[in-house]
Amino acid sequence: MMCVTRVAETDIEFSSNGHTLVGMLNTPSSAVSHAALLLHPHPRFGGSMDNLVVRELEQIAIDSGMATLRFNFRGATSNPFSFDGVSGAVDDAMAALNYMKKELGTANLGLLGYSFGASVGLGVAAQERLSFLVCLSASYDIFLSTGLKLDALSTIDCPVLLFHGMDDTVISPQDADRFSYAVGSNSEVVQIADEGHFYQNSMNRVRIRIKDFLRAIL
Repeated sequence: MMCVTRVAETDIEFSSNGHTLVGMLNTPSSAVSHAALLLHPHPRFGGSMDNLVVRELEQIAIDSGMATLRFNFRGATSNPFSFDGVSGAVDDAMAALNYMKKELGTANLGLLGYSFGASVGLGVAAQERLSFLVCLSASYDIFLSTGLKLDALSTIDCPVLLFHGMDDTVISPQDADRFSYAVGSNSEVVQIADEGHFYQNSMNRVRIRIKDFLRAIL
C-alpha cells in the first residue's frame, strides 16, 4: 500500500527589505525534523512559485517527510515592480529561511532551486549554513551577480547535488562543473543526456535521484 504524506497548506506572508512577499507553507501532520525552501526561476521572465518544476521539487520534499516553503521573489507576479537584482533575491531567500526557522522551530533547513532560483541558492549557501542544497540548471553568470566570487562556494559544507541537461541552450552545462569544483568533494554533478533547460524528458530520473539523496541525509 502506498503511503501518502498528509500536509497542511497555509498561505503566508513575510517581509524582505520592507517588501511583503507571499508564499505557501506546507507542514506534515507528523513532527518536523527537516524543512526545505524552494526557489523559482527568474521573476523577470515569468518565473514564480507556481513553476511546474518547482512544484515537482516541492512534492519530492513533501514525500520525503519535510515541511516546505515556496514563495515569490520580488519582481514576480505578486510583486511585479519591486525586483532588486540577484542580490535582492538572495535577501528574499534569507528572509524566507528566517521565517521558516521561527515558524517551524527547526535548524535543519535545506534548499532546492531551479535555474535563477538555483543560482540564488548557491549564493545563500555560501553565506548561510544549510542541511543540503539541490540545484537544477544553476547559472554561473547569475551567481556572480550576487556579488560573490566563485571561491566563496568553498565555505559550503553541506551535501550539494547539481543537475544540468546536456542539451541546455539557456545556461551552459559546464556551469555545473564549475560550481562542483568550487564547492569541493561534498558536491555531485548529474549531467542528463538529451535534456534541455526545462526537464521535460527526465523529471522522473531527477525525482528518484533527489529522493535517494534526501534519504541519505534524513
